[in-house]
Amino acid sequence: HTPGTHNELCGTNLVKGTNNTDAPKESVAKAIVARHGDIVMVAEQGNIKLKAKNIWIETHDTSPGGNFLVNANGHIAMTAGQKATFGAAKICMIGAENIALTAPGLDIFSDNFNVSDSPLSGIFEILTNISLASLLKLANRECGGA
Repeated sequence: HTPGTHNELCGTNLVKGTNNTDAPKESVAKAIVARHGDIVMVAEQGNIKLKAKNIWIETHDTSPGGNFLVNANGHIAMTAGQKATFGAAKICMIGAENIALTAPGLDIFSDNFNVSDSPLSGIFEILTNISLASLLKLANRECGGA
């Protein structure tokens, strides 16, 4: 138990790292390693802030592990000054009330755009007045439903 504020300063005489994920090229000022078990940070009445030049988060485990999960009872906001990229074998967006896409243009690229089983053909149907029942059925199927 440490009453009041606890500060720690380390890495003051290190050579600057090379902004690379390759460990030998980094100047590690502090490492916390748990060979077994979890690492937990809790701020019961405060915030947890991570601030750095860059932040890498990596998970790896055998299937079905290796997940990165984010859960909030308020907003989740991600903002990028240049480009945000999401890549996966399948991407599912569920909006309990709505999904709003706002942009000056919409580019859709797919080799299977006109194939009825393509997820992108579902987007095309949405843009051509798909019925609400068909839309809900498509979203349910694409997001893991029957």
